[in-house]
Amino acid sequence: MIGDLHLHSHHSDGLLGPSEVVQRASSIGLKVLSLTDHDSREGWQEMSDHCQAAGVRWVPGIELSTTHADQEIHLLGYFPSDSGTPVLNEHLTRFQQRRRIVAIRARWAGPLQVWRSAAQVCFAWRTVRPEWCHSLSS
Repeated sequence: MIGDLHLHSHHSDGLLGPSEVVQRASSIGLKVLSLTDHDSREGWQEMSDHCQAAGVRWVPGIELSTTHADQEIHLLGYFPSDSGTPVLNEHLTRFQQRRRIVAIRARWAGPLQVWRSAAQVCFAWRTVRPEWCHSLSS
């Protein structure tokens, strides 16, 4: 394998930061990487910087969450540059704001309600999002 075009960092449901992702990937000889965090471009600059320093080609990417016919769908998108598009940036900002509001409301509802809400969301999303992890650990 010369590359991996579907990687996640701690900006979504991964465990490592972008710098650690690049370090581990380059240590096993990967030459092309794409950070495709869920609904987030937060790690793009760090990923770009570390890929450049490691001599690894970086392809900006994202995994967008959406639904169709009551089914969750994840779409992978790749970009020729790290600027994204204004429409994507607006969508991500609105999406992340809604998630933060839900997480804050759940936190103020009390521990039992937080766990119930998190269980429902985690079941529906099939993954824990950073906002929920923070809400549950606070």
